[in-house]
Amino acid sequence: MTDTGALPQKNFFSFLKKIKNASLDVVSMGIVFWGIVLLPLFFFPVLGFSIDTSKILFLIAFILLSFLLWLFARLKEGSITIPLHPTLAAAAIVVLIFIISALFSPTPQSSFFGFTYEIGTVVFMTVLFLLFFLVSLFFQSSRSVELLYQSLLVVFGISFLFWVLRLLLGVDFLSFGGFFPGKASTIIGKWNDFAVFAGFIALLSLITLEKVSLHKRIRAALYSVLFLSLFVLAIVNFYLVWIIVGLFALIIFVYNFSSNRFAKNTKDSTFSQNVSYPSGIVLVVALLFVIAGGTIGGFLNETLGITQIEVRPSWASTGIILKETIKEHPLLGSGPNRFTNQWFTFKPGSINSSPFWNTEFRSGVGLLPTFAVTTGVLGAVSLSIFLFLFLYQGARSLFATTIHRLEYVVFSSFVLALYLWVIAFFYVPNVVLFTLAFAITGVFVGALVGAGKIKQYTFSYFENPRAGFISVLVLSILLIGTVTMGYAVTKKIIALKNFYQSRTAFTVGDLETAEGKIKKAINQNTTDVYYRGLAEIKTRQITALLSRNDVSPEDARAQFQSLLGEAIFAGQQAVQFDKTQYVNWLALARVYESVVPLVTGAYESARVSLAESLSRYPQSPLLTLEHARLEIANRNINEARRYIGEALQMKPDYANAIFLLAQIEFSEGNISAAIRSVEGATLAAPNDEGLFFQLGLLKFNTRDYKGSAEALVRAVELNPQFANAKYFLGLSFYNINRTAEAIVQFEGIELANPENQEVKQILENLRNGNGPFANFNEPDFSERDTLPLNE
Repeated sequence: MTDTGALPQKNFFSFLKKIKNASLDVVSMGIVFWGIVLLPLFFFPVLGFSIDTSKILFLIAFILLSFLLWLFARLKEGSITIPLHPTLAAAAIVVLIFIISALFSPTPQSSFFGFTYEIGTVVFMTVLFLLFFLVSLFFQSSRSVELLYQSLLVVFGISFLFWVLRLLLGVDFLSFGGFFPGKASTIIGKWNDFAVFAGFIALLSLITLEKVSLHKRIRAALYSVLFLSLFVLAIVNFYLVWIIVGLFALIIFVYNFSSNRFAKNTKDSTFSQNVSYPSGIVLVVALLFVIAGGTIGGFLNETLGITQIEVRPSWASTGIILKETIKEHPLLGSGPNRFTNQWFTFKPGSINSSPFWNTEFRSGVGLLPTFAVTTGVLGAVSLSIFLFLFLYQGARSLFATTIHRLEYVVFSSFVLALYLWVIAFFYVPNVVLFTLAFAITGVFVGALVGAGKIKQYTFSYFENPRAGFISVLVLSILLIGTVTMGYAVTKKIIALKNFYQSRTAFTVGDLETAEGKIKKAINQNTTDVYYRGLAEIKTRQITALLSRNDVSPEDARAQFQSLLGEAIFAGQQAVQFDKTQYVNWLALARVYESVVPLVTGAYESARVSLAESLSRYPQSPLLTLEHARLEIANRNINEARRYIGEALQMKPDYANAIFLLAQIEFSEGNISAAIRSVEGATLAAPNDEGLFFQLGLLKFNTRDYKGSAEALVRAVELNPQFANAKYFLGLSFYNINRTAEAIVQFEGIELANPENQEVKQILENLRNGNGPFANFNEPDFSERDTLPLNE
């Protein structure tokens, strides 16, 4: 059989003729091939799309197009060929469970589509299944798989070069307007994702070196790629990847050693003849970093000036969320793409003592454990069956004899796919890595077909009119569904563009443009996120209207009623879209809170909405403090103090609560007594940064800048990342003529808050010898109820 990927050897014109007559399957395969190769490199640095969103939309586009052409080919040829492999059926069942779980989800639209088709939505999982299916059909020859491997090695080289150039030439080089902001920004994705991809390349390189007879130059090139991938692993120093790569290197080492001894006769062969050097090298390096990686990696990162923190829930926290979810929804879980809801509902209270107390975790400790939460027992069982069948077939293939080149493809694809599935269990890989897991699993199935280890079923429906009618009907439905999905994706892209443009306009205070863009987004694609954005815009417009003096009372009243009605409607629509999201109820509560006590009934409505919000996020100091702000707006100061106390019980170092309490003390003239009380508390708790921050704020408000600086220095010593403590410490230093030290504090703030324009302006003023607020109005901190920085 002629390989469709081979170039004709006759002449240029015959080549053009072949291209012209190329089958739809060949074109479809080419789209899949280039889609897989380009996905790691693809990004869209405009319109506000994140790198993951860019890659997800690209993935969906090329899979839908490829599948569409494949469907046309089936209609044209009148036959369907499907590999008879149980993992395909198991994967289809997994997708089916996701669909059923989404149908019973409290918010089916979020479970099916999400905000941007996130990993774990039904659409995303369906697209990955289609990729798995298409790859198993198209990649059945050693040549096509080897070309894919070679291309992925080139992709790694490009991504490595991109990172090295930015490291050497500065983060502004190839930053694409801040799309890649720091030294740890990579074209693949997150810093740890880059390490996982490097581990994938390291395993691919060492398997190829050991399994394939290569020319010396090619072997040298592969060794270079292997060492570069190990270098990346050393720089990132992701402990989990070192462990997994080391274990796989050990398994490959033992497997090859045993195979070599068996092949060469155990009596006559020596250790040096049987030893596997590439896997041995990787094993030794991995073992070194597992044992001493903290010291070596810390030195390398400090030398290169790279810092990156990635946080996920622990196994214990994920287990708590899973346990509580299974109690409520045992069979189908919370619904796809709804881990965040479960996290906020069942989050352990102890998390409030960490810096990530209010982080919106979209996944648990690993991606596959997350799916157990979102799809329940049925989802966990179907995934387990899929992985068991994959492992079983892979273990059988390791000891089977087959064609030399395909033996390498079968072995490599199984090991590489297994590596990615193990990563997905213990980590949350990004779209590139999870897509590769499905793609390489498809390569494994295709290689088994090519090696003759599994059969394919071919069904020709032209020979049977009745079956033909049903087949054409099914194919036509799939065709229409694919086109419809493509149309929906296009509308979502347009909506996202308008949404990001709206947020940009809102940030700079252009409320009219922000409103126009967000309404266009809502017209294209309705989600609670867009309605929350509209509610926030309308609330800001109400605040602006109330501060104007150039509008007649009649016009002001009419505009106020119109704006308030639109704001309430937007908040209610957000709640209606997803009643289980605490942020939707919070958005509605803030609309009502903005008009307390101007509008009768607004206070009561805000309390009801906040209570609903708190029931969905019971361990939230933020929502408890929101209650306090509402009471202040309604002039119930004693109730406000009670809620602040409850917030501080949940999180004793909650800076916003401390700040609001200091403002209350200042407004009531109790500041001297409050200072004495807090000073006594600091003696009893000398390591409580929250108390020293509170003391510093109180003294700052009385213009005791020397005392404020002393207290805030201690707060920063206890928590070097305490941005708001640094902010007021910098201002205190300036007011006691220690400007150089003030600049140091604001420089530290700028590193953690590079987009904060107020901090940039203060720094510029101080460096020029001016006051911190020289060219803009100095804020009256006694009148503010929120801190200047987000921690």
